[in-house]
Amino acid sequence: MNGSMIRQTPITCTGHSRPVVDIEFSDITDDLSYYLISASKDGKPQLREGGTGDWLGTFEGHKGAIWAVDISYDGTRAATGAADFTSNYWDAESGDCLASCTHSHIVKSVSINREMNLLLTGTSKSILSVFDVRQPQKSIEVRSDFSFL
Repeated sequence: MNGSMIRQTPITCTGHSRPVVDIEFSDITDDLSYYLISASKDGKPQLREGGTGDWLGTFEGHKGAIWAVDISYDGTRAATGAADFTSNYWDAESGDCLASCTHSHIVKSVSINREMNLLLTGTSKSILSVFDVRQPQKSIEVRSDFSFL
């Protein structure tokens, strides 16, 4: 066995009362830490310190299961998609909801762009939407027709 091998110990994070359906993590931040966010059918997306698994907070505001989560590369913003037909954009440091986007179906996927000003969402009815989080009342683009060359 190579002497430079690092032994890793798995981290078990308890806290959700229903199945976890999605999990994402940030890049390594300037202070050499990273963050995890988890989505669960219990409706309580949780933020954790990645190296230890320590609970940092729960994002409150959805009604029903959380199906999707994302966290910005630097760990300062988070996004959630839920069964209540909304996607929310959060300040991951304060837990404040910065934007809430309304959909016509269950939100099954979310993604924050690198500049942290756009939120891409996908619903259970195959609709992709792009929202500007500074003006989340109406999506910039909605696509449901997909064709590939």
